[in-house]
Amino acid sequence: MQIQINEEKKELKLHGKAQFPILISDEKLSNYTSGAFIWHWHPEIEITLIVEGEILYRIQDKTYLLTKGNILFGNVNTVHTGKMKEEKDCKYISITFHPRLIYGFKDSLIYTKYVQPIIFNRALSSLYFAENTKNYDRLFSLVQELISCYRKKEEFAELKITHLLQEIWKIIYEKKDQVADTLINPKEYERMDEMIAYVHHHYKDPITLEEIAREIHLCKGECSKLFKKCMKISLFSYLQEYRIERSVELLLDPDYLIADVAEEVGFSSANYYIKVFKKYKGCSPLKYRKMMEL
Repeated sequence: MQIQINEEKKELKLHGKAQFPILISDEKLSNYTSGAFIWHWHPEIEITLIVEGEILYRIQDKTYLLTKGNILFGNVNTVHTGKMKEEKDCKYISITFHPRLIYGFKDSLIYTKYVQPIIFNRALSSLYFAENTKNYDRLFSLVQELISCYRKKEEFAELKITHLLQEIWKIIYEKKDQVADTLINPKEYERMDEMIAYVHHHYKDPITLEEIAREIHLCKGECSKLFKKCMKISLFSYLQEYRIERSVELLLDPDYLIADVAEEVGFSSANYYIKVFKKYKGCSPLKYRKMMEL
């Protein structure tokens, strides 16, 4: 098998559900064609714990030889790949979650103070933890507890998982200072926030690049360039993806027809909505709805 991606190399696999976006899964390289998973990216954080064997793991411009017990933090929207070393298998646990489980809602104090400095740091594609690194024992314990809580699905599991992720985030935040900050300057932050806010408020409307550029007082070219620089995807792709994510909420309601969902989130036709949905989710809206009902 191989990871399913779209033409922009975004992974199509579901990482949890819209209501609680986290997925913890057991993986091994021998499951993939040629003992390697292809270059891909996703908007979620990924924490990888090596259980057995070794893996040559590349993320952005960095390469790691990860061995048993090693933990790797992968930032949002970072392209990554992994392969066997000397044709030997590797077993690992992948913890993939959307950072909103940490900050709750955009523009919260947690977001601006603790999350934004990490996810918008272009130099911080990854962080490596091994037995000789600071806070490794604490991190390893938290990761193990997180995995156990996720699998047992006990009462209050969602609250426990959120708490554990925030404890893990504290360790990641403390270690981030070891990486030089190449943060977007404050004015660019402000413009990025304005662009994203505009998309979030007007996604139901036929938005154009001209409208967004006019809103933030930039020319179309600079507007597009800034967004791609910060988000690693085009503004148009972000708008499409946001519309699809908002449509997922409506798909959970069986009273909504697919055509109604498409119109509600700003698509010009049901057929175009279905085409774009397949691009980002890897299946039709109807099939996705049935999967969510299971």
